[in-house]
Amino acid sequence: MKPITIHDLKTFNHLGKLSVNEAQTRAIFLASKANAKANAYHHTLYEYSNGHLKKHADLKKASATVWLDETTVLIPHEKTKADAAKTKQGYTVMYAYDLDRQTFQASYIFPVAPTIYGRMGDQLVLSYKLSDAESGLLDVKTRKKTRTQLKKEAHYEAIEEMPYYFNGAGFTTNKRTVLALYDLSTKTLNPITSLDFSVENVALDPDKGIIYYSGKPHQALRAMKSNVYQYTLKTKSHQALDESLSYSIKALYVLNHTCVAAASDMKTYGMSENPDFFTVDAKGFHPLVTFKGSLSNTIGTDVRFLGSDKSFVFEGDLYLVTTEDDHSCLYRLNLDGDFERVETFNGSVDGLVFLDGTLFVIAMLGMRLQELWRKNSGGFVRVSSFNERYYNTHNVIEPEEVVVAYESHTVKGWVLNPAPDSKKKLPAILDIHGGPKTVYGPVYYHEMQVWANEGYVVMYANPRGSDGKGNAFADIRGKYGTIDYEDLMAFVDEVLKTHNIDPDQVYVTGGSYGGFMTNWMVGHTDRFKAAVTQRSISNWISFYGTSDIGYFFAADQTDGHPLKDFDKLWEQSPLKYALNIQTPLLFIHADKDYRCPIEQAQQLHAVLMNEGVDTKLVWFKDETHELSRSGKPEARIRRLEEISAWFRRYA
Repeated sequence: MKPITIHDLKTFNHLGKLSVNEAQTRAIFLASKANAKANAYHHTLYEYSNGHLKKHADLKKASATVWLDETTVLIPHEKTKADAAKTKQGYTVMYAYDLDRQTFQASYIFPVAPTIYGRMGDQLVLSYKLSDAESGLLDVKTRKKTRTQLKKEAHYEAIEEMPYYFNGAGFTTNKRTVLALYDLSTKTLNPITSLDFSVENVALDPDKGIIYYSGKPHQALRAMKSNVYQYTLKTKSHQALDESLSYSIKALYVLNHTCVAAASDMKTYGMSENPDFFTVDAKGFHPLVTFKGSLSNTIGTDVRFLGSDKSFVFEGDLYLVTTEDDHSCLYRLNLDGDFERVETFNGSVDGLVFLDGTLFVIAMLGMRLQELWRKNSGGFVRVSSFNERYYNTHNVIEPEEVVVAYESHTVKGWVLNPAPDSKKKLPAILDIHGGPKTVYGPVYYHEMQVWANEGYVVMYANPRGSDGKGNAFADIRGKYGTIDYEDLMAFVDEVLKTHNIDPDQVYVTGGSYGGFMTNWMVGHTDRFKAAVTQRSISNWISFYGTSDIGYFFAADQTDGHPLKDFDKLWEQSPLKYALNIQTPLLFIHADKDYRCPIEQAQQLHAVLMNEGVDTKLVWFKDETHELSRSGKPEARIRRLEEISAWFRRYA
């Protein structure tokens, strides 16, 4: 078997954007792969139908697909110099790709970048983000003047609201998400909501000609809760189904012409509270199912690029991916309130559809990278081989489960042991996930496999604060650095007790919440030989005012206000304990990380520099909080090289 290396990251195929036509007879998806020359990810369109997998078009950077009819798909594309010129002018040029002829046909030009939800009759339902200042872009007569004015004002932002930027999206000052219809025959765009309102979730009922959507009127400080509305195409009218701002709405669905919402009132467990299901009509919200489980997939990995829908309506029932413990499950929900688990997976499900009555999933199962799988009587059969050769030829180390039992709970984790029979004591790395409301599971994680192949025992676990075990287990509000730290240290103790590890050669790293916990650990123990903190939090007080989610996330998670409860936030801030740090600490951070702004690294790094602690800050330019997952290929490679070199430095 070949050893797994950092640069193998460039060879992986990442599958996403799985969808089917209305008749559910043809499925399409994209396979994304690093392109070394462009230092970007390029996407290829594939189709699965009649039991066969077929490669279609190389789309380069284009990653949006939507079905126009049973045989054609709408895709961003440039065929002519005129198309390229339109793109430079800020238009979005899309073509209808005929799957049978394998050709690009009629083009459609949008004055903005659309998010397309689907087709209703001769119209596409879509949304776009726009501010008052940008509204002139919608009219060809005023577009040039508007672009000129926007260019003049591009060097500053006039901020009168929060949030005013968003990780991965840049500055969003005064922008609203507008719901609109695009007429395919006249090729005209018609907004149906105003710029004083921002749309969030959208669900379609094409048979009835109804669009359900959630959102809220503009407020200077964005509220966490939303309202639900419906728009009827025939009458061109809006109806408020609920205007109470009582629920945080995670998703909307349509079941048998009924609107169903996954929503939480956040009263018991705050902003991270798991949702229940409600039907929504003109009389408001009506309880359907009390779930309290984790909706969607929160299993972490660094080999997932484009996402897919994790819900699907089939024969009147709603199928939903959930996270339980450390793995994905599939549930079926109907309007009678029946809610049952129908599948349990050994890994992560990243998308699902029903094709010709059969369930298909994009999933990471059995330590494999993403593949397409089909349900049969005996389980799931792999029907693609994008990454199978890699799995069969490389030293993928299987995880060993380790459980630490308390009276009140258990903490599950895993160990990647590169040499179980070695008589020599091995170095070890503790890797801590982000969130904290995410989970590790028995799935392929490239950075961990790289380190295990370099000879490290790699350990990782799901402490309290993690997802998959219900609201109470995930609730560490006001307890950061206490019960979660206790769980992780107990897990490390257990692994060192049961494995042949050199206790003087144990290292720690983590990103986001994992970066917070890395900062916390080195301020509270000297047991780690060296540490790497990534996209971290060090100071909850400044985080409150600088993060795109700081003003609500910091208050919710610390259970306090930065001035009214200063001591509470400061007690939970790793910066308070910076003078205790003796462990060599490497910082990995990106300057366009608006989730955990780079000033969080700078503050702690400055203290350590002044105290003479061995430290280094690797500042990634033009990368975001997603550096390790979807950053540019060369940046992701450099990140892993820096971390590995830091650990070797202290071997």
